[in-house]
Amino acid sequence: MSTMDPGWYRDPTGRYASRYWDGQQWTNQVSSGGANATDEPPSDMVFVPPAPGTASMPAATPAPLQITQEAPRSPIGTVIAVVLGIIAVVVVVVVLANQSGDDGGGSTQPTEPVATTQAPPSDTSGDG
Repeated sequence: MSTMDPGWYRDPTGRYASRYWDGQQWTNQVSSGGANATDEPPSDMVFVPPAPGTASMPAATPAPLQITQEAPRSPIGTVIAVVLGIIAVVVVVVVLANQSGDDGGGSTQPTEPVATTQAPPSDTSGDG
């Protein structure tokens, strides 16, 4: 069995465009569409070295993956957002309550006294 030089070759699993051969075995370094990632080869599958002429990229050592971790978020922003939301709801309720008192809808009393006149009693006795 001949030994192939380290490099990127067609992925024998078919899951990616390329997989890195380190000169002795297939690694977990894979690439598709120019994006590098890691993918462990299936443990139940025996991989033979790459066939000559199947190199998909010039021989080079795979670039180490840079794993970035997002900093933990502080709950302060969430607390501020909730407090501002509660304040907004309270303001809306107060404004609506004040508007309903200003339109006169809550009172049925007239604002000016109404003059009433009383008709004199009519004479129904016939004496008159």
